[in-house]
Amino acid sequence: MLGLVADVAVVTNTQIAGMIGNGLSGTMAFGAGTALNKPLQQVYQDAVDYAILQVRSGTTDYWDAMRTATKTLSDNGLKVISYDNIDKRAYHRRLDSSVLNAFRSGMGMLSAAQNERLREQIGGDGYEINVHGGCAEDHLYIQGKQYSLNEYEKLNNGLKRKIGTLNCNHRAYPIILGLSPPTYTESQLIEIIKQECTTKDFEGRAYTPYQAEQRQREFELALRREKDRANAFKASGDKKSAERTAKAKTTSIRQKYLEFSDAVGLSEKKNCAAVSGYTRGINIK
Repeated sequence: MLGLVADVAVVTNTQIAGMIGNGLSGTMAFGAGTALNKPLQQVYQDAVDYAILQVRSGTTDYWDAMRTATKTLSDNGLKVISYDNIDKRAYHRRLDSSVLNAFRSGMGMLSAAQNERLREQIGGDGYEINVHGGCAEDHLYIQGKQYSLNEYEKLNNGLKRKIGTLNCNHRAYPIILGLSPPTYTESQLIEIIKQECTTKDFEGRAYTPYQAEQRQREFELALRREKDRANAFKASGDKKSAERTAKAKTTSIRQKYLEFSDAVGLSEKKNCAAVSGYTRGINIK
């Protein structure tokens, strides 16, 4: 078993590095007011790689790894990641959002490589895609089912978001067709689809479970932005602006966030709204 884990670690570490490198290929990372290219790109890749391996090895937990990676990069002057898409308009993302997405994609690739290695060892001839709540519509009707290797490859290649990538929480687990019983019956999968299409209302708008989770992420992003502003005012010694930003805007957004979460049946996710150095009480001498 240790040999299997070691083999997977060696194989997938290269794949993760390639994925992250390709994901940032041709981008510019902006820090300290200057556009810097390859040096910071390598720092970024190394920080995310390290976070992934720390979590997979059990050295630390998910959010501690994320906070450490984000702080390391921020301390190196990286604040925003700018992506230059071919034939598309370039766009910019916050550092913490970029790290989170790269981290999740790397974890997905690592899981896929590990499952592929396991499939080879057990002689598996197919995959079963797991089921999770808050499933996006593009994956809703394919989750929970079993596929032969050819079926799975054709299915996955036809998806705009491949399994386990681009914030997809699905995993494809190896099976032996005819011997591995499906986790869910057809009637159970139909019921799951009904549940995922059921909506809950908030302020006149209906949300499916997936849409509700996406709206939560928007609230959390807004909270992080206001906390960043509060930190900036605090660092400049502007106590009045810091208090107004931290106590008024942040409090207002958080209250709406809590109201929304309660209405749609979701719990508050404090880690998703956390910003390093931010405290509710602003104390500037």
